[in-house]
Amino acid sequence: ALDAAAGLSRVEERPVDELGDGVVEVRIGSHVGRVLAAELESHADEARGRGAGHRVLRTREPGGTALAEALRRWVLETEMDGVCEVLLVFAARADHIAKVIRPAIEAGTWVVCDRYTDATLAYQGAARGLGIEQVARVNAPGIGDCMPDLTIILDIAPGAAVDRRAERASVEIGRAHVELQS
Repeated sequence: ALDAAAGLSRVEERPVDELGDGVVEVRIGSHVGRVLAAELESHADEARGRGAGHRVLRTREPGGTALAEALRRWVLETEMDGVCEVLLVFAARADHIAKVIRPAIEAGTWVVCDRYTDATLAYQGAARGLGIEQVARVNAPGIGDCMPDLTIILDIAPGAAVDRRAERASVEIGRAHVELQS
């Protein structure tokens, strides 16, 4: 499935027993509670997987390896144009697939990834204006046949996201005030 907020929507539903290699992408909207939601989904998949004899690995993108984490920091902390950003994301993904995802799949482990290919199409392809088709073409060599079998999208109404952002800012201001008083 692709991010509906980016003007894209394709929902593909398949029973768990029809999943291929076991790659699950968790695509979580801003201020939904990304880490908590991915962790909960991973635990649910692990519980289901244990019953079926599957191990579950939880990972994230960009990230998952030392190189990919370094590239993630560059992407998050450095001002760059969209083309440079997407190429760094793809480099991180290629390393992540080669060192973590593909070996896990080959060992029979299901992989739950916080963001993956659909997130890149939404963020860099649509939101950054690079074009979904162009981003998909450049992404293809790095991922090969390592496509998600299932994409789970958790989203929140824009008004609720604004409220959560304001709450988070208020908490951070309160923490800073306490630290100054200490």
